[in-house]
Amino acid sequence: MFDSQVVVEDSTFSILMRVHANGLNLQQADLSAIAYKIFYSDSETPHTDETALTVSAVIYDTLQRDGRWSEDNSGYNMKHDVAHTVLTDPTRKYKFEYKFTLADSKEFIQRIPAKQDTYISLLPVSWS
Repeated sequence: MFDSQVVVEDSTFSILMRVHANGLNLQQADLSAIAYKIFYSDSETPHTDETALTVSAVIYDTLQRDGRWSEDNSGYNMKHDVAHTVLTDPTRKYKFEYKFTLADSKEFIQRIPAKQDTYISLLPVSWS
C-alpha cells in the first residue's frame, strides 16, 4: 500500500496505481472521464479545483511491470505525471483525490494516499 512519500520541491513526479472496478482492472474503454483534486492532508476542503485528465494519457489497457512499481508483481494500469507546479508549499502535506467516471456514467472516488495517516510532502531545495 502507498506509504507517505516525499517529493523534491520543483520536481515532476508520478502517481502509479492499479485501478479496478468489480474485480477487473480497468482499461481505457471502461472510462469516460478522470479528474483529480488536491487536498491539504489536514483538510476536507480541496486546495485545487477539479482538473480533468485525458483517459488515454493516464490509463494503460494492460498492467505495467517496470522498476517504478514495487507494490507487488501484478503492476499498475494508471500513471499520472504530476507537474512540479501543483504542490506549492513545502510546509504542507498533500493528498490527491481521483474521480473516475465509468462508461456507464457511474462514478467512484479514490484517494491517494489511501491510508489515513499518510501523505505526500515536498522536500525543500535550497541552492547555495
